[in-house]
Amino acid sequence: MKRIQLIIITLLLLGGKAFANIYNVGSPDSRIKLHVNTDDSISFDVNLGNHEIIHKSGIGLILDKGYRIGNQVKVVGAKTS
Repeated sequence: MKRIQLIIITLLLLGGKAFANIYNVGSPDSRIKLHVNTDDSISFDVNLGNHEIIHKSGIGLILDKGYRIGNQVKVVGAKTS
């Protein structure tokens, strides 16, 4: 387990466009799968079994005075449990 965590941390630290920034989360029975992509902006999609129920959708916030959160993002850490 520690070896896998070390590999994941190393890949995250290397960053750059050479590695896809895709994070996957699944339900306990693996029927529902959430995929979050953070390449240039934040987007996600959701699958139920083999069926895509939410197509790639963007996520972001527009704050006061037009400040935008969600474009050109950088993941600074990730954990698995």
